[in-house]
Amino acid sequence: GWRGLGKKKVWRALVVCAALQAIQQFSGINALVYFAPAILREAKVALLFARLIPRLRGEEDACVMLATLATYAPKILAICVVMPLMDVYGRRRILLAMTPLLGVALLCLAAALSDAAHAFPHLAAAASFLAILTYGSLFSVSLGPIPTMLTSELLPTHARAIGMSISLCVQYLCNALVSLSFPTLQRQLGTPATMCAYAAVMFASWFFIFAFVPETKGLSLEDIQRLSDKNKVAVQRDLVSEYSFKDE
Repeated sequence: GWRGLGKKKVWRALVVCAALQAIQQFSGINALVYFAPAILREAKVALLFARLIPRLRGEEDACVMLATLATYAPKILAICVVMPLMDVYGRRRILLAMTPLLGVALLCLAAALSDAAHAFPHLAAAASFLAILTYGSLFSVSLGPIPTMLTSELLPTHARAIGMSISLCVQYLCNALVSLSFPTLQRQLGTPATMCAYAAVMFASWFFIFAFVPETKGLSLEDIQRLSDKNKVAVQRDLVSEYSFKDE
């Protein structure tokens, strides 16, 4: 229960976990998922798919829905490979590598949706589609599963249930905030500027992850709890060296 949150180190771990859940949502993932057809329509992907599939010429709705379905295909493959990647590369390392790439994908989408890109409609449509596809794939192997995975690992057993509840509550609240705010931001600022805002969150999040998120790959739950102590960096270095030596 709530008594499990009495220790300061438990609160520190919970704040990190809740922050990761907020970062996950403020990456804009659900804005892209919920409003994908509208964004793809704005990107004029119907021109691209009508060119690739002549039978779809004049069928804008069909082209948009086909493009939306196509953006989900790589996510399925990504989900199949994500679990082995966690134990090969580690949670922290994947987050540090993928978070800036998510920001780059969002900036590419913003550029493809900008007024300047309208001079090259087919190229802009292809770039928008590829940016959304790439973003979804990168998210599926990083910010998608890792925040919840780390929450279950960083919190001690006696505080895990209530900690997971609070962490997921933060996730759903941020999900609702992003979903409700996106139409307003899109109308007031435009889709490109909104994507740039999400990209800024991704770049800023890299520093938070670097400073506060520990690596848990190859560590037992007891070792992970030692990472909650004040000398987190030194403990983590010793543990990584110890487990590296065992692997040899």
